[in-house]
Amino acid sequence: MSDPIPQGEEITDKITKHLDRRFINSIDLVGEGDVVVTIDRVEKLKSITFENKNTEANPILLYFAKSPKPLVLRKIHASQISSALGTPNVGKWKGRKVTMYAEAGKWFGKQQHAVRFRTEEAK
Repeated sequence: MSDPIPQGEEITDKITKHLDRRFINSIDLVGEGDVVVTIDRVEKLKSITFENKNTEANPILLYFAKSPKPLVLRKIHASQISSALGTPNVGKWKGRKVTMYAEAGKWFGKQQHAVRFRTEEAK
């Protein structure tokens, strides 16, 4: 059985105050349209402490060529990239292109944007 999700603290101020700017997030993509990126590598860390002092165990970071910032890879990203590239084997992602974009929607009860991926060719 999985550990229960602990109760968090609701935030109501500017979201950028709570984001770690070392990583790509949806705010970076809002208004940019489709961004074609080339996957450089995927790395798994033992843990990482974010700027807001939260710690995450075993995060997976997705790096792109020509980008100084990686993306903290989530299950939805892995699923979308695996589908777009036809393989869940991250060793076969290196050098491959995908389209990254910000998708507007309602998540966790709030209207916001999320980082999404699809094949390079799709629009």
